[in-house]
Amino acid sequence: MENKKNKLLNQIRELRRSAVKHKAILSFKYSNLMTKINFVQVSVIFVSTAITFIETIKSQFDYKGWIWDMCPIILATYIALITAILRFFKWEEIKEDISKSKENHIFIINKFLKTKNIIENIKIDQNNLENWNNIVSTYENDTFDNYINIRETFDTIMPYKELIYYKNKFKHLYLEMKLVNNDIEYIHKNKNAIPKNYYNKLNCWNKYFCCKSKINHKLFFDENNLDIEYEPESESEPESESEPELNNNCYILSVT
Repeated sequence: MENKKNKLLNQIRELRRSAVKHKAILSFKYSNLMTKINFVQVSVIFVSTAITFIETIKSQFDYKGWIWDMCPIILATYIALITAILRFFKWEEIKEDISKSKENHIFIINKFLKTKNIIENIKIDQNNLENWNNIVSTYENDTFDNYINIRETFDTIMPYKELIYYKNKFKHLYLEMKLVNNDIEYIHKNKNAIPKNYYNKLNCWNKYFCCKSKINHKLFFDENNLDIEYEPESESEPESESEPELNNNCYILSVT
């Protein structure tokens, strides 16, 4: 029984790691897409303003010439072209799909976390065997099915070439996140022993008008780097290159 419980917990951990990674990848694509959409929308605002400005100048000062006539036409053509491109690539629809997929990933990540917590705290014996079977049944028929549907949507949204690109970006940011988390954990453990000599002496200009920090972070970590010992986090271990296998062998069948 304990062996089956551990297998189920391992599967949930792997699926949750996969969902967390996919949510991050979707965030990268969403941010990239929003940059393109914002550029288009802001450029349309600027060009529209320029057209209004030119037309006002023409009417106020009675300017004549083909340049004054052509500029509004060219700018209006740009607006028509850029909005047509926006509709052609369906960026707005893709953005909505990515946003919904991100929300679904957030839901399933927390669902895995809740299920994992329930399984970890249950003691399987003859008295609560029915409760255990209900937990497993709910996981297999509800949580796991939701994950499969969410995974299908992710695979539809993310082409393979883009997936490789964003995974590479995730790799670098994941390492940066781990280093920052380790630094935060170290500061938390030693917050009462930090001397005041790590404070920067700021003059009035730096204090109110400059972005310079009050804390000399580099000095602190340089002097304490060799003494840092971190406990590994089981939930934050680096993910393996291979995705968790989703086959019939992964299912933990209820006990009858």
